[in-house]
Amino acid sequence: MTRIKLFRKWLLPLLAATVFILAVTLSGLLPLPARSSFAPGSAIPTEAEMLEIATPDWAKITLRTLPAILKSGSFQAPENLISILGYDPSRSWEAGQTANQYMRLGDFQESFQLQQFSIRAIGELVGLDPQLLRLADLALSTWQTLRDLTQAVPSLEDLPIGDVAPLADLLAGAEKLAAEAGISLDNTIGEVIQHEALADLSLGALDLSQYSLESIPGLTDVALERFQDWQKSIIDQIPGLADVPFANFPNPIVNLGVVVGKVDTVFGPKEADRRNTISGSYVEGFNVACQSHCAHLELSEPELVRGTQWISGQYQQVRGGRGPLAQANGGLEPTGRHPFGNAFKIAVMATDEASGRADTGLYFRLCIKHAFVDLGCTPYFIGPIPWLPVQEEGTIILGQIKEGLSTTQAAKVAAAKGIDPTTGQPKPKPSPSASPSTSSTNSTTGKAGGPVRFIHPAPGYPITSNFGWRVHPRYKTRRFHSGTDWGTPAGTIIRAAAGGQVTFARISGSLTSGYGRLVIIDHGNGYKTYYAHLQGFFVREGDLVEQGKPVGRADSTGLSTGHHLHFEIRQNGQPQNPLSYIQ
Repeated sequence: MTRIKLFRKWLLPLLAATVFILAVTLSGLLPLPARSSFAPGSAIPTEAEMLEIATPDWAKITLRTLPAILKSGSFQAPENLISILGYDPSRSWEAGQTANQYMRLGDFQESFQLQQFSIRAIGELVGLDPQLLRLADLALSTWQTLRDLTQAVPSLEDLPIGDVAPLADLLAGAEKLAAEAGISLDNTIGEVIQHEALADLSLGALDLSQYSLESIPGLTDVALERFQDWQKSIIDQIPGLADVPFANFPNPIVNLGVVVGKVDTVFGPKEADRRNTISGSYVEGFNVACQSHCAHLELSEPELVRGTQWISGQYQQVRGGRGPLAQANGGLEPTGRHPFGNAFKIAVMATDEASGRADTGLYFRLCIKHAFVDLGCTPYFIGPIPWLPVQEEGTIILGQIKEGLSTTQAAKVAAAKGIDPTTGQPKPKPSPSASPSTSSTNSTTGKAGGPVRFIHPAPGYPITSNFGWRVHPRYKTRRFHSGTDWGTPAGTIIRAAAGGQVTFARISGSLTSGYGRLVIIDHGNGYKTYYAHLQGFFVREGDLVEQGKPVGRADSTGLSTGHHLHFEIRQNGQPQNPLSYIQ
């Protein structure tokens, strides 16, 4: 490398200012500087902040505040797919639009799981009062029939149809059909939908701007996924959803456990034959070799990735997608990585050897899963959306790196040196365990070496059910309650009671049985803690968490009668009274 890095010490500030102006101009955000993700003090750090801030602040980033897409594009669904779905999932997007204007609710059903939101839950997060909304503001209302509404909100069946203004007007518009069926406004909605022709009456026949969203009781309280064809709703067609921070999604982006690498050198497209890569796709893996036009970043840290290359997606395309939709865009997507999960992909874009800088971009995909029909996902080709710029001797977020280094020379070196491929750092040497009576306690890491000290996972909330024998609230029989319940509202952040390793972070039972969404942390010395009925996770299995770090948000998943945290402490598999341990 012949670069004169001293020369760039005074040149880089000037270039940084130039790139800042270009990024804002390209992303079409000059009219709305307060929403620019590249603006000073914004959620995505500027270049000057990169060395100090490793990851974006997901509590401030929304689908609306992401930078605008730089390239127009479209997706045209074949006729047979439209026939299967019952609606047309085709769409187009224009350069300058933000993600909330072209991405649909169904695109995120496996990643962010936005369909689990209700309108009321969204309103509580963004300060939006459902009482101020009209039925017309919720676009999916227009394609709901009477039958669809009762499936979404079962309690409607017991109400007289005359008590629900928009449904009464809908029935009045079908006066002849109602008379033939012997139906009047005094009949319950459940009785009305017993008649096929009336059950198929659609709200779209009304001027929905005349009615409050709450004029249909319970509509704002049920999950969006309860409604017919919810998948086709554009994000902007769900009031407030575009302004919900990523950190508050039902399945939020996880910052814990990501690996931050250091860029050694930036190379241009004249490079060729690069094989020690850490970029690719879910389909081809993350060691995809490059034969020509191999612009890339060469990494120096952590030790596991030293000498590896992240190839530019501006020049290299790789196979992506799954299912029938994998054929979209010719089956190809830019090479890159997934530092924050499968919701989007990060690709290195233009590289500049002279300045030692590179741009990065974010790419989305389309996913379609409707009822029992799973058509998979397209390759990640909707983009680029400007993301964090990188520079030599600067940092770049790699995510979990073991997936992308399983066949590289670096991985072999790592194994020989005892390096953890998940973190890229040397594995800690195991320390001999000691008896609880003679060893010290480490409440922060929770590693073996003594009794574990626990803190309250959700302080400030009342106990709703104690540890021990009780009458089960659902089964109404006497059963043993293996933990303590606290009345935490939906969305309450639940924190690790002690440090340790996450051994379980998924659904236990189902969303309506068992623990629901459950996190288990192993603290050593036979101690484990359980955090049940959660809304979503901040951690993944295998993560090491410190005491007090968020593990998830409270909800009512699993066998639950309301929003709360069920918390257990187990020693050698036996439930203990949490109140005897919490300090």
